[in-house]
Amino acid sequence: MKKNKFVLLITILLLVFSACNNAVYKESFEIPNSIWDMNNVLQYKADIQEIDDNYNIYLDIKHTRKYPAQNLWLFIKTTAPNGVYQQDTIECFLANEEYKWNGKGSGDKWKVKIPFKGDIKFPAKGMYIFEIQHGMRREKLPEVMEVGVVIEKMK
Repeated sequence: MKKNKFVLLITILLLVFSACNNAVYKESFEIPNSIWDMNNVLQYKADIQEIDDNYNIYLDIKHTRKYPAQNLWLFIKTTAPNGVYQQDTIECFLANEEYKWNGKGSGDKWKVKIPFKGDIKFPAKGMYIFEIQHGMRREKLPEVMEVGVVIEKMK
C-alpha cells in the first residue's frame, strides 16, 4: 500500500512540474573542454509556429567557479524565416560586485538564466536561427561549460 502511494505521489509531482514548464524550445551546447573559442559560433534553430502568443527568451550559461570574470559579453545574431536578421550585444552578469556567483550552483558548477528578450511576438511562422559568439577579450575563454537558449511562452 505504501509503495502505491509513493508511486502516485511521484506521478503527481511529475505532472505538476511538467505543466509548469512553458518552454517551447530549449537547447544547450556543451563547450569542448570548457574552453569557448571566439570562433566557435553556437547555432540554435527554433521552429516557431504559434505567432499569436508572447514569448520570453533566455540564455542558460553554465560555468565553473574558476570563471575568470564577473561578466560575459555575447554577440547574438537572430535570423527570421524571411532572412531578415538582428544583431545584439549583451552583457551577462555571472557574479555580483563581491564576486558572489549569480544563479544556482553546486560544487564547482554554476548555472545562471539570463533574460535576453522579453514579452515579444515572433512576426512570422518558421525557423528562427540564433547564433551566439562570445565577445570577451580572450580568444579562448576558459571555464564556460555550456550555453543554451530557452524560449518560453508567456502565461
